[in-house]
Amino acid sequence: MDSCIICGGTEAGCLLKLREKGSRGINIASKKRRDTLNAIPGQSVHLDCRKNYTNPIRINKYLKDSLNNGQPDDTSVKLLRSKDVFSFPDHCLFCGCQAKNNNLKRGNDVFPVRTHDFQASIIDICLERQDEWSDTVYGRIQSVNDLHAADAIYHQTCSVNFRTKKNVPSAFSTPSKEIKKGRRVDAKVQQAFEDIFIYLEDHENDQHKLSDLVDRMGRLCGNEAYEPWYLKKKLQDRFGRDIIMTESHGKSTIITVRKAAESILHDFHKQKFKDAKEEEISVISTAAKLIKSKIQELPTQNDFYPLPSELEKCNYNISHLPEHLSKFLQQICGERNDLRIAAIGQCITQATRPRSYTAPLQIGLGVQLHHHFASRFLIDTLHNLGFCSSYSEVQRFETSAAYSQGTDIPEYKPGQCVQFVADNVDHNLRTIDGHNTFHGMGIIAGSTPGGDAGQTPVPKLNVVPSDLILKGKINITYYKAPPKSSIKIVFPKLKLEKIEDSTKNLDMVARIIWPLRAPTPSWSGLMHMCQTGQHPGKTTITFLPMIDMDSSDMSCIYSTMVFIVNQAQKYGFTPIITFDQPLYWKALTIINDGTTSNILSTVILRLGGFHAEMSFMGSIGHVMKNAGLKEVLETVYASNAVTHILSGKSVARAFRAHNLVETALHVLLVQKFLA
Repeated sequence: MDSCIICGGTEAGCLLKLREKGSRGINIASKKRRDTLNAIPGQSVHLDCRKNYTNPIRINKYLKDSLNNGQPDDTSVKLLRSKDVFSFPDHCLFCGCQAKNNNLKRGNDVFPVRTHDFQASIIDICLERQDEWSDTVYGRIQSVNDLHAADAIYHQTCSVNFRTKKNVPSAFSTPSKEIKKGRRVDAKVQQAFEDIFIYLEDHENDQHKLSDLVDRMGRLCGNEAYEPWYLKKKLQDRFGRDIIMTESHGKSTIITVRKAAESILHDFHKQKFKDAKEEEISVISTAAKLIKSKIQELPTQNDFYPLPSELEKCNYNISHLPEHLSKFLQQICGERNDLRIAAIGQCITQATRPRSYTAPLQIGLGVQLHHHFASRFLIDTLHNLGFCSSYSEVQRFETSAAYSQGTDIPEYKPGQCVQFVADNVDHNLRTIDGHNTFHGMGIIAGSTPGGDAGQTPVPKLNVVPSDLILKGKINITYYKAPPKSSIKIVFPKLKLEKIEDSTKNLDMVARIIWPLRAPTPSWSGLMHMCQTGQHPGKTTITFLPMIDMDSSDMSCIYSTMVFIVNQAQKYGFTPIITFDQPLYWKALTIINDGTTSNILSTVILRLGGFHAEMSFMGSIGHVMKNAGLKEVLETVYASNAVTHILSGKSVARAFRAHNLVETALHVLLVQKFLA
């Protein structure tokens, strides 16, 4: 009959069969207890025996009793050195030492209890701490109903330590010659550190946060746990070169335990194989361990994201792979498939080091997918398959890029023409409940000729929304309209100079030959043929912060123009801003009201190209309204469409309609001329 491997009992009704996880837990507890018990799957154990054997509290008690050779622990003494009768007006409420209130003079910072809430908060902390010091303080508090009435006093340092779950300050604790408890505490802390050491060895294939290890040690030894910096030093001393610590800006240090290549090869040569198949599997397993060890050694740059220009280079992407992995993939994929080798290799590297490594191709693919599709489902699905970064990492990249830019114009060079464009921005307008919608003012800046956009690396930051709001904030300047405001549009006289234009007849030629249906270029093609010289280059577009106000609000428009003027003064260029027709009219009202002339006197206000064309088409329709133009257009378009054509609202139709009319007139003129 099966028996319990812990107690040896054979009660069949209480026996359980161990599995892989259960046997591993018993073996870990055996190491902690310094026993020789070795459990394997399939053995039997009592449920209560397993719980008691693996219980951390019982393990610590067992080790303490072992240190005392089975004798009761009589070394514990009071941490507080006050053995006199406690007096609230004369002794510190927390440490019990003599204290004296110096009436706000600097000394030991002794303060009286002034409120009843103080007593209630201390009781809550006592119930939360549940240690010897809290029991002593709780007993004192329970002896009185009102600490303020009892004239209780306390040391400020004692109060801070008690609230932050630390020990009694050394200045008010038992002298070192009276303390006999230190060795027991040191042994407890050492045992907790040994538990961390065993845990890392048992989970050498995982990556661990340093903060998680500190918390784990704190659960074993309480407030005596090592600080993060000291635990890091102790682990480095214990593991040496077999431990890798990866630090990232704004994130916890990542701990990885690895085996050196010499150790892996030594284990391989010690093995004895039954047949060729077992040897093949062992060779593959050893190769995988070697590649994993080299991946863990690979240095990573966690301070900045890669540049777009770098992601386009295969050599840069392959440089992020260890040589062993690169050679392995070349044997499988072929030496000419550099891009596939880099992509597959970075997927393997990212899967091996998910916390401490950010694959360049994976973050680049995630950002590109987000720009094109804005689908969290798509990105997270590919991330779960191991092909791209997670959606949270993509969001972190975008917030880091927005925070690092702020309200600046990156890559600006003196001499560039910068034109600002502002218009309304709408988001989430079709929500069912009408909430979480956005209607504000969006601003972009176009720099011509464009600079080398994307050549400034984006730092990896942990940005919270409040920091991002402060970084990209546009100050709101409220506009107060004058009592009477009227716009006076003044058209200055233009000084025209006679310039010989060699292309003045091209327009006439293009109109005449258009109806011939010959393979002639369009207007843009004709201008391209006539243009000489070098093109200045594409315009670089920079997205600037939005203003969370109604875009048609006068204060919103005024704040937008003030922000643009400040930007122009910062970089030293003339402020040029483009609005659509409704916002243009209000902006013109603000500039001409006379009260803001000093601030906005340098602003060049422009009407957007589309609205300028719409206004021009509407002007033609208004002037030619009674000249028969409507009747001519109704031979081609419906009457309702003609109404929109003449008003300029239907720009595309109006442009084609006027072209048809002009071409028909030219044909009639040419026909009459040649007749």
